[in-house]
Amino acid sequence: MSEVIQVLRREHAHMASLVKTLEWQVSEFEKGGQPDYEIIRSAVEYFLSFPDLYHHPKEDMIFAVLEERDPTAAHTIGDLRHEHEMIAARTRELSAGLSVVLEEAQVLDVVDVPEGVHVRPAQRDEDAQGSSHGPQG
Repeated sequence: MSEVIQVLRREHAHMASLVKTLEWQVSEFEKGGQPDYEIIRSAVEYFLSFPDLYHHPKEDMIFAVLEERDPTAAHTIGDLRHEHEMIAARTRELSAGLSVVLEEAQVLDVVDVPEGVHVRPAQRDEDAQGSSHGPQG
């Protein structure tokens, strides 16, 4: 097996382990625990840069050779460049969502919300601005 393929396999294994780490952090959140947002942020930053800068170009080069040598085999794989673009777009969406969550977490640190109380984002904004609106109901 070529060295490039071995490198790609190691990179895939590394990315899979990062996905498992993200899944574990999300599971912690879903169970009511406190995920490690710094781990999540680091993993997302990795996915925002490494694949497009280093990993996908290697795959694209190999795929281009495959297209030349065996177009039928390349066709069964599909549109690799489109897949890479979709992955990058979804990663940017995840990053944007994470930024919102982290900003909300910082607001909660400032607002002093009692433990176990869940606050909607709009309610949190009002609390941070000193609104005197009480609960509706």
